[in-house]
Amino acid sequence: MLLIVSSFCSGDVFDNGRQKYEQILSLSSSSTTSTCWQKVLIMLQKYCSIDELDKYQSTIAYQFTLCHLSTMNDDLSNILCLQNNIELCVENLHQHMNAFIAYTEFYPFVQSVCYVLRQKSYQSELTSRLTIFLNNSQETITKLISSIHLQHQLTDRIKYQQYIQETIVNNAIKLKQLARTNMDKTQDILNNVIEAARHEYNLLQQICALSQTIQTVVRITCTYSFWFYALSMFTIYIMTIPKRTNRARSFLFCGMFIYVLIERYYQMSSIINSYQWRSISWTCCLLILIHFAYKYQSRKEIHNEQLCRLNDNLIQTEATFHRVSRELKRARSKSRSRSHSIRLRQRENKNISSLIQHKTQFIDHTENKENIQQDNLIDDEDDQSFLNHTNKRHFSLLVPRSLKSTRIFLA
Repeated sequence: MLLIVSSFCSGDVFDNGRQKYEQILSLSSSSTTSTCWQKVLIMLQKYCSIDELDKYQSTIAYQFTLCHLSTMNDDLSNILCLQNNIELCVENLHQHMNAFIAYTEFYPFVQSVCYVLRQKSYQSELTSRLTIFLNNSQETITKLISSIHLQHQLTDRIKYQQYIQETIVNNAIKLKQLARTNMDKTQDILNNVIEAARHEYNLLQQICALSQTIQTVVRITCTYSFWFYALSMFTIYIMTIPKRTNRARSFLFCGMFIYVLIERYYQMSSIINSYQWRSISWTCCLLILIHFAYKYQSRKEIHNEQLCRLNDNLIQTEATFHRVSRELKRARSKSRSRSHSIRLRQRENKNISSLIQHKTQFIDHTENKENIQQDNLIDDEDDQSFLNHTNKRHFSLLVPRSLKSTRIFLA
């Protein structure tokens, strides 16, 4: 059963390799990119031995990919690699989906094409050995015929005939050894074919397992990210229901939306530590909540503070008014004492000469006129009207400030 399966596997590998080899030959002779395919043929003929294939298989597959993309008229400027390290060139292909798919398709075909080339070399060697064998067989037959003729014609050459028979026996021994050698080489070829098929089967299994692992990781990551975003939005909504943190809801929603965009953008280009990024985002959200909760002030408290401030200003205004009233009364008493002293001085100076009296009367008349006007003004003032006037002036200066602070709070 194992021999039947291995024979079918080797037949499929040989057919695939032969088709790919014929396709490369046709492209190297007729395509506009024939120089690239000729370079691939040279690399295959040079490195397809069993000892060097594992070392140069990636290089040959990379050259296959470049020739295929150039045949499809794709742009090679983004994936062309001038470095000697083939691993870096292959990692560069991961960033371009078409190039990476072509590379993964050509990589297993390298072994099948090399298998065809080795098979052709083995077949040519076997053909040459069979040709030698046929030539030796023809020579042996000719010698046998000549020996028969010599036996009939020359009975006196029996010794020579025995010598010829010994030569024939030696040739037969050599032919037997040659046949055994050919059988050993054929067995080696079969073993190599089986080993190549087994290696290709293992590679296919590894590729399938890697593909399933990648799909599972992507599915788990997408599910985890969706639930993280949903729970984050729900948690922000719940935590901003109280009045102290209600104003932070719009800031947190906008911040979470911006974080989702930034995380998606960086995950498209590179691999990031999602746990660290999300921890930082949640820390920022908590700091914003603490800031709004600490800075929160209710309107009732602000109004109470403004009323207390107005009350203090009113008390200061009343104290100022009483102090000004006392000063005015003191000034009025001083003015009355001054006018009384002036009248006494006028009475004492009535006996002075006429010129001095005339001048003194003129000066006194002027001063008396001013004092009378001042006395009339002070006497006519009413304390209650002055109080009303002072209160109106104080509130005209005080009320705009309170209104201004109220407008700022409402804004």
